[in-house]
Amino acid sequence: MQYQKIELQKIVGIHEAFKQVEYELDLEPVHLPEKELISLSRISMFSERIPISVMKKAGGDYVCTFQIGLYRWMKTHLRGDTKVWCLVEDSPVSINLGRELFFGERCFCPGLYKSGSLVARLLFDYLKINSDNWPNEYKNYSRFCRLLGVKPEKGKKDWNDV
Repeated sequence: MQYQKIELQKIVGIHEAFKQVEYELDLEPVHLPEKELISLSRISMFSERIPISVMKKAGGDYVCTFQIGLYRWMKTHLRGDTKVWCLVEDSPVSINLGRELFFGERCFCPGLYKSGSLVARLLFDYLKINSDNWPNEYKNYSRFCRLLGVKPEKGKKDWNDV
């Protein structure tokens, strides 16, 4: 694989295997966090460390083969001329490998960092007083939970939430 920066507009979609499995299982694409979950000033740093994998198509465009959720988030929230770091596959990704990557991304990756309401509370409280570590616009705990896709702790209101 080659590591290089590619403009988002040159990545024209996702691998056919991902589309097939989503269709066969009648799955909606993964929930995309809102733009405010990450400061746009941090995108380049993350893109460099968490590149999306792509495969070159005939004609010079690319399709995403892994980190589909990240690709969809970037495509939704960033300009087309934004350059993002990619791992470019040396050879075409077969349908079988694409299916394996799909199940890896949908089953294994979410299990690595499960966040619940307690984790959300700890992160929010820390970032509220240490925003220099992670610039953010998380107005309150409830909104932060919504951005993470978790339910807030029951019975514990943040005074900013009222």
